Amino acid sequence: MEKTCKGCGLKLQSEDAKKEGYVPYEKLISNQEIVCKRCFRLKHYGENLEKEEDKLSYQVEVKKAIKEADIVMPIFDIIDFESSFTDEIIDLLEDKTILAIINKIDLLPGYIHVAEVSKWIKYYFTENNIYPEDIAYISAKNKYGVNGIFRKIQYIAKNILKKNLDSNIKITVVGVSNVGKSNLINLLLEKNVNTVSKFSGTTKKIIKNKKKTKEYMLTIIDTPGLIPYGRLSDLLNSDLSYKLVPSGEISRKTFRLKENQVFMFENLAYFQVMEIPDGKASAIISAYASREIKFHVTNIDKAKELSKNDFFKFLDEENYNKYFNNEFVTKEFIINENEDFVIAGLGYVEVKRGPITINVTLPKDVKAVVRKSISKNSDLEEEIDEDDLCW
Repeated sequence: MEKTCKGCGLKLQSEDAKKEGYVPYEKLISNQEIVCKRCFRLKHYGENLEKEEDKLSYQVEVKKAIKEADIVMPIFDIIDFESSFTDEIIDLLEDKTILAIINKIDLLPGYIHVAEVSKWIKYYFTENNIYPEDIAYISAKNKYGVNGIFRKIQYIAKNILKKNLDSNIKITVVGVSNVGKSNLINLLLEKNVNTVSKFSGTTKKIIKNKKKTKEYMLTIIDTPGLIPYGRLSDLLNSDLSYKLVPSGEISRKTFRLKENQVFMFENLAYFQVMEIPDGKASAIISAYASREIKFHVTNIDKAKELSKNDFFKFLDEENYNKYFNNEFVTKEFIINENEDFVIAGLGYVEVKRGPITINVTLPKDVKAVVRKSISKNSDLEEEIDEDDLCW
């Protein structure tokens, strides 16, 4: 009988150890729940045996899973929202019954209230014609908010069952790679059935798991993570790119910047302040990124020099050569007060006192956008502690 890996969904085989889905023959004929060699090594040793990710095949699997779903559960990363809220996923949600999940809510700075996040999320959903039945704000890692998801599922399922005699409710979970899908599904099923790792492309095929409730049978369908366009972290090797994903509360520092000064996210990207209008002597920004990333303020000549020497320690030699083999470009942005400047897969800057015009230097294919700020800044003096400023 054909068996599939419980971690990634691939068909299992014991003929060729170099091919996907390999397990020793003795395991294949056992009655145990089996994971392939790749998933085993991912889980126990953190090794990534990933080949070049096949974006098209992942898209096919996701579309197939959505087609049979009663409820689509898209999961978005509040810390790297622009990478997870993609046009591709927005298109997949059209005319679907949606329970939206906003993950990693615990990694936001403590002064940002969930009510502010909710208002911000609803604004962007409405702007993109997304009208979910409900939204859950969670931390899959810390299990915050997960119980609330069951209550929301139950409410939506009751309405579906009124129109459908079939008592099997199918939920398809979708999202970009590394957004936390498999981790969330394990929590919903209350057991570790899917491989959770720091590497992209862990789930290869559709994986279906069932959970019995009093009213219905729940089928939860895991899908391959879609590969978003323009994520800076994807330009690095997998063993380093995961360090750009915050594992604890996101790092936040506040800076006062003058015209011509340069702000650096390590040597991964930097911007120069070109203009601060309205006669202001300086702008005030807050920068957010993984704690692995060092912020630095300098001038343009020094920034170019620091990008090419060993002042910053984040990139090892292999990733340094790979990263700077990309074509770099410089783009102009104008950011008003209460707006963020975002570099997908790296971090963002919130303008607390502005506006400012900046020239940003970063790899050509990396997505950079200006958006509304998550946090309120109606009373600037209360928002900013002068002792917290970095000069």
